[in-house]
Amino acid sequence: MIILFRKLLANDVRVFGNYRKRYIPFILVGAALTIVLSGVGDTISANIGAGLLPNQQANAEMAASYPVLAFFQMAICAPVIEELIFRRAIKVIAPNRLVYYIASVLLFGFFHIIWGFTFPASFLLMFGSAGAALALAYIYDRSNNIWCSILAHLINNVLAVIVMLSF
Repeated sequence: MIILFRKLLANDVRVFGNYRKRYIPFILVGAALTIVLSGVGDTISANIGAGLLPNQQANAEMAASYPVLAFFQMAICAPVIEELIFRRAIKVIAPNRLVYYIASVLLFGFFHIIWGFTFPASFLLMFGSAGAALALAYIYDRSNNIWCSILAHLINNVLAVIVMLSF
């Protein structure tokens, strides 16, 4: 994905550098929205008895065994790759904003439940991921700079890794 989108990433870095004061609020609002909406979604999932996402369980196990690798994978690699796939690539192929938002939210949510999928219970786990996806899709749509959603996603994931490592 990085090779495929290398020109976009490089261009958005230049634009980001030139307009960083404009983009910082997008990142902070995006991170806050991601944390709040995923938290609300996870609370809904927990209250209906859905439990934890299979990928959250796997990430927690990796963080316990390999904390440095877990941090690199969850806090650095995942935000870059997931934003390129679930925001940029979808925005390029979506015929309009509504389709972009729906596809981004559903595909991101489904991607996060695919490991250990059981029907229909796993769909109940999508609320948290869908909330995060909605926030990140909105930030990318409004800023039109992939680094805003990448950095908001990164902040969310760094906080999640810190929480995992502290337990």
